Amino acid sequence: MLSTPPPLEMLKDEIDAKRKFIASLPPSSSAADLFSLAKHQKILGEKEEEYELTLETQRRASVVCEHKELHPPITEECPICLEDMNISFPQSMSYFLCCGNGCCKKCADVSRMSKCPLSKCPLCRADFPNPGEVEKVTNLVMQRAKDGRSWAQFQLGENFLYGRHGSAVDNIEALKWIELAAEQRNPTALCKLGDIHYYGLGDIIEPSYTKARVVMKEAADLGHVHAQVQLGRMYHEGEGGPVDKAKAAYYSTLTYSEDSHPVAACHLGFLFFGGSGGFGKSMYRAKYNLRESAEKGCERAYIPLALRLMEICEVQYSGRTTIPGHSCLPSALFWARKAVCNGGPQAMELVADMERHGQQSCANCRRDARYFSRKMKQCARYKAV
Repeated sequence: MLSTPPPLEMLKDEIDAKRKFIASLPPSSSAADLFSLAKHQKILGEKEEEYELTLETQRRASVVCEHKELHPPITEECPICLEDMNISFPQSMSYFLCCGNGCCKKCADVSRMSKCPLSKCPLCRADFPNPGEVEKVTNLVMQRAKDGRSWAQFQLGENFLYGRHGSAVDNIEALKWIELAAEQRNPTALCKLGDIHYYGLGDIIEPSYTKARVVMKEAADLGHVHAQVQLGRMYHEGEGGPVDKAKAAYYSTLTYSEDSHPVAACHLGFLFFGGSGGFGKSMYRAKYNLRESAEKGCERAYIPLALRLMEICEVQYSGRTTIPGHSCLPSALFWARKAVCNGGPQAMELVADMERHGQQSCANCRRDARYFSRKMKQCARYKAV
């Protein structure tokens, strides 16, 4: 996550002062002067990036605050520690099959990891069923589902959907229980129902992006991370309705702020690069989001990140992208080569162009490679001659 930055006013003053200083330098083409200039340009670029990311921190916080005011999270009080549990995040809760009640995941983990783990439910004092007693566990889930517990209804629906825990695959029963859980506004059930409408379910449900988008929005507004990712993508690509880049940005921001999801970061990177979704075009914010996405393994971000690194370098150093100690080629090539490993002609062409550009001159003294009588040693990082 972004670190706490200095005040915006201070950063702005530092940026203005550095710009004026660079503008006051006399023009020169000597290698020493250009290298000295590059040092000041690097500092200016770092300050500009810090300023942009400070604004991004504030924007994300504003979006999260606005969403919580419009859609307060659904919470329950943990009966053990009395802390609020956000039921929009299934991983934050642990339910007991005996009585259907639950506690926060932290309390459940403390009990499970202790030297003397609980053998009885801390709420109703009934014995916990043995996980190996599949039939007993399945019957308890059925009982809790019939009692109206939405978490059990969803779990039973998934059992029928995927044939888990001794249940035969039955799409009709699966849909019945998932819909019952969704009617109680269980976020996970709503998200699953959205997936069912998106992909279809055998001969029962025909694929419908329109219905999927409506259901996903309800789950996303309740704070379900996967639903927010899917909804942001659907708005971005116009699935189930018109393209809405502003809403795509809104839900992608929520997802990344809550879960640091790589796909959401990738969407934000594209929006900042194109200056759409209500954003002004920002190379630095695009780079930041694309790097966050790429470092978490999102392959779609590799090539755009490489291109943004090259773009920033060209702007920052007035078109000179191969200044020793300031070149962006090694890092840009790193991400472009990762894209090549995953296939794709665009990545191969980009890598070939970068390597050809690097091989035109010595990476240290910038002497034209055509004036050397023999081939020089190649850099292991990006094959510069």
